[in-house]
Amino acid sequence: LTKTKRLFQTFNSKDNEKVIKVLERLNISDLIHKNIAELSGGQQQRVMIARALISEPAVLVLDEPTNGIDAKHVSEFYNTLDQLKQEGITIILVTHDIGVVADTATEVACLNKHLHFHGTTDEFKSLDEVEISKIYGHPVRFVDHQHNRECCN
Repeated sequence: LTKTKRLFQTFNSKDNEKVIKVLERLNISDLIHKNIAELSGGQQQRVMIARALISEPAVLVLDEPTNGIDAKHVSEFYNTLDQLKQEGITIILVTHDIGVVADTATEVACLNKHLHFHGTTDEFKSLDEVEISKIYGHPVRFVDHQHNRECCN
C-alpha cells in the first residue's frame, strides 16, 4: 500500500498485521510488494479499497469504481463489495450501470442536478422505460437477455 502512514510515520507491527488481514480479506496478499503502476485496473481498485479499509470505515464511497476494469474482474469486484456489505460496511456507489444497481443495491437514488428517484431496489426495478428515460433525460430501451434459452446453450 505504502511504507508510511503519514509524513515521517512508519507502520508498527500492529499496523502491519492489520494490512496483512485486509489484503487477505480482499484476496490480494500477493500484491503486497508490487508497484501500483504494474497492477491491472481491477487490482488497483482492490488496493484502493484495501487502503480505505485499513481505517475501518463505517461508510465506503465509490465513484464509478469499475471504469477501466475488464469484464472478468468487474464480477470479482462486485463480489468483494457484496462481502463488505455483508460485514456491515455501508457502500455508497456512484454508477451509470443500471444492471449493477438493480442487482447489488438495497436503496437507489437517481440524481441529475436534482433527485429524480429515491427508493428500494424493488421499487427501482419496477420502473418502466418511460420513467427511466425521464431520469436519464433521453430515450432508454430495456433488453432482456435470457441465458437459459435453448438457442443459447
